Amino acid sequence: MAAHVNGIRTYGQGKPGFGPELQAPVEALESQYETVSGGDNGTTEDMLVGNAGGPGGAAGPGIWLTGIAGDPKAVVVDHLDIDPSNVSLVRFCHDQFYHVCMAWSVPDELLQTWTSGSSWLSPMTPNPENGHFTPLSDVDASGNYRLWTWGGWCWVSQDFVMSVQPQCFVTLSPLQFNAQGFDSHGRHVSDVGSAWVSIGGDTAIVSALVAKYPAKPSPAPGPDTIPSGTFVDPDGGPTNTPVS
Repeated sequence: MAAHVNGIRTYGQGKPGFGPELQAPVEALESQYETVSGGDNGTTEDMLVGNAGGPGGAAGPGIWLTGIAGDPKAVVVDHLDIDPSNVSLVRFCHDQFYHVCMAWSVPDELLQTWTSGSSWLSPMTPNPENGHFTPLSDVDASGNYRLWTWGGWCWVSQDFVMSVQPQCFVTLSPLQFNAQGFDSHGRHVSDVGSAWVSIGGDTAIVSALVAKYPAKPSPAPGPDTIPSGTFVDPDGGPTNTPVS
């Protein structure tokens, strides 16, 4: 899940000034996961963004705070738990921060028949033995979310999400911004930081993040004139285009 979110942010909707998409080396990702989870035992939110990122879930900063797959740039700086039943908040997070992270119980039928590009738009029966972490990113015209998992993605509805025992959080990361401090929507880090604070984010953390970038110019550029650098299209795959 964390690696997917890092990739979505660095892809930057495929716009100039963003990319290449950050892709974690599989061996390093698996090694870190198995060390922290104590084998193939799954992770918890505390292991990712809390204080249980040591071997076997021992005390230590979460691995998304220190670097996914050991990459010190593949980090988040803050996280907030959110209520998945609050549709307006979920959509706000998609629009402002490109994702929502979801822990859920995968229904047996989905686990057995899932294919990339499929749609799951009705409530289903969750199996608590099938715990899973995935990001939701993108909202289509019908209000469905794109769920990224298993090397692909599928569409899920709000009704589906609420049926599978969801627990959700959202993260803030410097990976969202280019060197000039803009994201692919043309929003400056100071504005995105204000959005983060508005939903309960830490003001001191936001201030420290904003200070790492050039100040917002006046007037600010629009989304079609984002200050950019060299961009390399990583894979031409689906882009993150939240509806807001």
